[in-house]
Parts: sequence; C-alpha cells; structure tokens
Amino acid sequence: MDVVLTLADRSNWRTMVRPQLKPEQQEFVSPPAWSLARCHVRLFSDEFEHLPHLIYASEQAVGYSTTACNPASEHDYWIDDIMIVAPHQGRGYGRAGVIETVSMIVRRYPRCRAVQLTCFRERHRREVVHEPGVRRDRSG
Repeated sequence: MDVVLTLADRSNWRTMVRPQLKPEQQEFVSPPAWSLARCHVRLFSDEFEHLPHLIYASEQAVGYSTTACNPASEHDYWIDDIMIVAPHQGRGYGRAGVIETVSMIVRRYPRCRAVQLTCFRERHRREVVHEPGVRRDRSG
C-alpha cells in the first residue's frame, strides 16, 4: 500500500479539517480542526516542530497525521494524531500512514532514536512506534 504525505498549508488545509469522526472514534483521536490548531499554536512547546500532513493514496486524500518533534533530542518525536477518513478505513491506509509518518520523521530528524504515538487514557493499550514497523506494548 503506497501513501504519500503532503504538508498541510493554505492551499489544502480544508481537505484536512473536512472529515468528521465516527462517534465511536471520538475517544481515540482529536477532531481534525483541533489537530491542525495544535500544530499552529505549537502545543507541545516552541522547542518542537509541529507538522500537519495529509495522507494521499492515488492522488486522493485518505487521512492525515500530525507530528511534534524536538530536533535537539533523541527521543521526543511524536505522532500526535493520525486519522484515516471513514470510507477509506479497513484498507491498509492506517498502517501505511503510520509507516510513512515514521519514515518521514527518521529522514527529517537524524538524531531521532524513537518515535512515540500519543494515546488517550481511555485506550486500553499504549503503543510505541519504531522504524521500520510497529511494536505494541500491552502493559498499559
């Protein structure tokens, strides 16, 4: 499954905030407009580079991911949010989006030694993402 990340900017930001969450997903991911706003106000802190990306497959936006990365550290690299639009779920885009987002972080930040995924406390497990795949820590 090939996906491409495209930085959200003034020409495409509406594509990022248009999708709505399914009611059962609201406890797992922030609404798209909130994710974009967190990047704009640099919610983690000014030390972090906050980047919103649209996830494209075959030239169609299928979702988005947002990252918050501290280029001065080795371990403060976060996938803050990732969402696949409802009609495209269950087709492998989520996994491909995570892998491409991790790959982008590793390419962009040479000091990166670990990539973390933020999770809401309501989730029954915490996940830590490492290149090239995903390792699940079921202790939380």
